[in-house]
This record gives sequence, structure tokens and C-alpha cells, in this order.
Amino acid sequence: MRLFIAFPISQEVKNELESAFVSLRQTTADRLKWTSEDGWHITVAFLGDIDVVETQCIASLREVIETVCKKYRPMNFRLDKIDGFPNIENPNVIVAKAIDESGMASQLQKELVDKLRKIGIEIENRLWKPHITIARNKMGERVTGLDKVKIEPIRWKVNEVILFESELWPSGPARHASQLAGVAGRPRYTKIYSCNL
Repeated sequence: MRLFIAFPISQEVKNELESAFVSLRQTTADRLKWTSEDGWHITVAFLGDIDVVETQCIASLREVIETVCKKYRPMNFRLDKIDGFPNIENPNVIVAKAIDESGMASQLQKELVDKLRKIGIEIENRLWKPHITIARNKMGERVTGLDKVKIEPIRWKVNEVILFESELWPSGPARHASQLAGVAGRPRYTKIYSCNL
């Protein structure tokens, strides 16, 4: 199972991002791999492919998530700006940055990663920067006009932390009612578990 833990984003945020990228999508559709708004989220921790007995793994992950989440209250986020990794001039990934107005999300993320490592899950050691992945630039081509895309500083409340399974399906029906709709060749996300803050 390919798993990750994430914060959800509001429909208002999705609408804002969808409208902000309309023209850029049209001019770069053949060069960029655009993500679907149904799958937009803020990744808290990417667990990767977990090679253990599924039920044991999920039970352990649930316990870790619950232990961390019960210490936190709902958090306020705000859309910040459009950016790129490693940079906006020549991005491999196009993102919408988000700001944690509560100041607690980084602490939750660090505590969650520490506890996941203690149960044997390897997590990349990199600085966590809350963001929503909008597109991937697999060809490494220059993307012009990205610096002109502006977004409103919409606020939303995060009330839960979600454990997702990510599957790349070429086509076919959803296996679960909780599965977010995908497009051929794009990942589909199945909500495995969620915990309220």
C-alpha cells in the first residue's frame, strides 16, 4: 500500500485554485501533468509503500495518528502564493503555498513524523512546507507566466487529519465509495482513516 497522511482543503480553496489556473492549463496542457482538484490536499507525511501486513499496519498507523491528534485543536490555514520547487523560474513542481495561522501544524507534523519513525516507518528528512501540489513539470521545461498567477488569501479551518492510500489506476471503476475520483493515469486517493482534531 502506498500511503500518506494529509490535511484536507476546503471547496472554496479548490474553486479559487481552479479558476486561477484556467489560462495556464490551456497553454501548458501538453507539457505539464496537472493534478485533479478532487485530490488536492496538504501532505503532512508521505509514508511510501508500506510492506507489512495490511491490517497490522493500519492499526499501528491509526494509533499513532490518534495519539498525536488528541493533543491538537482545529487549525486555521490561509492560501499564500503560487510557487515552484525548486524555484518558480524553472519548477519541477508547481504549488500553492499555505500558511498555518494557528502556528501548530508544524508541531503536529514533527510529532507525527517522530512517532512514525519510532514504529519503523522511514520518512524523508526535509523541512516541511505546507503546500498544495497543482502540477508536475516532468519534462523540466520552462514555464512562463507562472509568476503572474495570483490567488486570493482564502482562509479555511482544518478539523481532521486523513490517512490516504494512493493508487495509479489507468482506468476502471472505484473500489471504495470513499475513493476520490481520478482521471486515467492520475493517482486516485482512498480515505483509509480520519481523525478529528
